[in-house]
Amino acid sequence: MLLILLYTKLLQLATFSMRLAVEYIAANFYNFNMEEKIRQNLAYNLKVERVKKSLTQEKLAELADVSMKHITKIECRGVTPSIYIVYKLAKVLNVTVDKLIADIEN
Repeated sequence: MLLILLYTKLLQLATFSMRLAVEYIAANFYNFNMEEKIRQNLAYNLKVERVKKSLTQEKLAELADVSMKHITKIECRGVTPSIYIVYKLAKVLNVTVDKLIADIEN
């Protein structure tokens, strides 16, 4: 009887652990997708706003005091910039940070 009770408890613990593992993986997958979506939105919106203002990547980099290589990486979705960099870019482009990370469909 004790062995059955112990086996049942171990099975419950294993089931609980599996459920936690699945929830953890799902949450991290969601976060990864959100980060990728924001990176995609930023890349697209940054380029659109830069072109609207007739700025080259080089000139935008100079005005925002950011390296041109970093601007290129942002526009190619190769890097997730800090919020400070996004703020500096928004300020130079005379748009809000929200506008730079807004969904592309908007």
